[in-house]
Order: sequence, then C-alpha cells, then structure tokens
Amino acid sequence: EDMKPEHWEGMAIKVKEMHDKEDHGIVIGHGTDTMSYSAAALSFQLPKLSNPVVFTGAQRSPDRPSSDAHLNLVGAAKTAMSDLGEVCIAMHETTNDENVAIWRGNRTRKAHSSKRNAFLSPNEGPIGIVKEKIEWKGKYRATANNTTLQAGFDDQIGMVWSYPGLKVEDWENITSKKKGVVIAGTGLGHINSDLLDVIQKTAKDMPVAMSSQCLSGSTNLNVYRNGRKLLECGVVETYDMLPETALVKMMWLSKHHNDKIRDMMGENLVGEISNSRKLN
Repeated sequence: EDMKPEHWEGMAIKVKEMHDKEDHGIVIGHGTDTMSYSAAALSFQLPKLSNPVVFTGAQRSPDRPSSDAHLNLVGAAKTAMSDLGEVCIAMHETTNDENVAIWRGNRTRKAHSSKRNAFLSPNEGPIGIVKEKIEWKGKYRATANNTTLQAGFDDQIGMVWSYPGLKVEDWENITSKKKGVVIAGTGLGHINSDLLDVIQKTAKDMPVAMSSQCLSGSTNLNVYRNGRKLLECGVVETYDMLPETALVKMMWLSKHHNDKIRDMMGENLVGEISNSRKLN
C-alpha cells in the first residue's frame, strides 16, 4: 500500500540495468495488494524485453502451513526462463497447490482479499499455466533482442469513481490541480448526468478518459444518451482497459507523450486493451 510512482520507475531502471548486464529473466517479489499497478507500470516503461519480468508474491506468509509462497516462486522462476517478452504476474491458478497461472501484467486484478487464487484477468484469462512445463493458453509477445526503457510518471493524474450522489464539487475537488483524470464509470462507461457540464469544462483543459467498474465487457459510449454526451464533451474511451491500468497509463503518457494523451489512451500499446469495440 506504500508503493509510489517513483518506486515503479526505480524497478524499471533496475530491470534494464540487469538485462543489459546479466541477460536473464527477472522475478520481482511484491506485495499482492498493489502488484497489478506495479506490473502495469513496468509494462509501459519496458515495451520490449530481452528476457521475462515476472511479478509474484504470497497471499499467506511462508510460516503458515497453507502458504502459497513456494509454489508461486517456483512458477515465477519457470516463467522467467521462458521466451515471454512481456511483464507478467505468476500466482496460484486455484486454491489447491497444483499449478501457477501466468497473467498479463497490465490486464490483471487482485479480485479476492485472501484466497490463494486471488488474481484474474477480465475478458482474457491467463496467458499460460505452469505445471511441470508451461502450457501456453494465449498469444503473447516474445522476447526481443534488447530491453527498451522509457521510465517515469507524472503523478498529477486523478481518478474519479462514479457513484450515485457524486456532486459537482466532488469532481472539482478531485480534479482541480490535476493534469488529467480517469473515470471509473458504471456499466458501459457512465457518470451522473448532472456532471456533464463540469466534465466538458475539465476536458477542455486536460485529458479525461472513461473506463468501467465492471469486471468484464467494455466501455461503449455510443449506446446511451449519457455516453454520447460524454463523447461530445471530449471524454476518451478506454474500452476494456482496467481502471487501475488506465490510471497508470495516463500517468506514463503525461510524462512521455503529453501532446498525444487523448489519441494514445484508446490505443493498445502493450496488450492493455484486449477487446476494443471502436464504433465510427
């Protein structure tokens, strides 16, 4: 819970240094609560990898008989010796001590507070399952000749969680000193109609992106009047990108592509969008 963007930057710099010097896969031990944020952050900073970068951790400490630490670490080590050229998360597939699932780092959420199979990837599922060997379940980007690095974030990006009763002053308090904002909207990507005017005003000064609180599906602002109004206000869709990934992505874009944030938020850069439905 104490992770900050500066820590994400430090991890990415260290990965680049180790890949250039040692040329081997890397396992990063990380607390599970914010692991998906860190994995997403490294995926944008390290768009090409010469060797795998694998996050893993434990839902239960090693001194407990029910600890998942050992199996997760073994699964992560096997993944780190593969040709996976993406940042990923390796954690228990089920509650049993059988297999470890490999999740795409920028498409993964901790969905249970305490179960050993706490992680999932909405709309996509795991990239692979680690048994004695890895059984690949989906397409992935293979390793490149060299690891590329674009490190750093702009931490002046906010997030607004849409909920009944959200007021104009709430919006203004959250966004007043920010350089961009991500909305975690309801359903297909909606927010209280009373906020449309202030959102339009905000969107003239900074990028505003819409994600969805739903665990599956995609944003689609063309279906309902509220959504179409948001598009008219200048709000950008993020399709099936997770809200936390959208936040990290905008932080990264604001640092490195500040003049292209609106265009690039809806683009699939490193696998963060899997099911974009772009309607003209």
